[in-house]
Amino acid sequence: MRAVLWGKDHTTLGEVAVEKLDGDIAVALSRGLRRKAYRYTDLNEDAVAAVAGARATLLVVADGHNGWSSTEAAVTAVLDRLG
Repeated sequence: MRAVLWGKDHTTLGEVAVEKLDGDIAVALSRGLRRKAYRYTDLNEDAVAAVAGARATLLVVADGHNGWSSTEAAVTAVLDRLG
């Protein structure tokens, strides 16, 4: 089982997106409460995922910089590797 939240899908200030995986496991993601005070490429360049297996649960977090495409590539590579 897996749950994934992509920053590119959550760009509203103050919004907190939550996705429940199973039982007591959930992931959450927010663009933040206030506008960024520095230059940026995309509104929300972060991602979070959780993968639950029979023996363990893995949390994947990417704090992106210079665009969400590198964040998406990194998290997708980890998730693809896990099946």
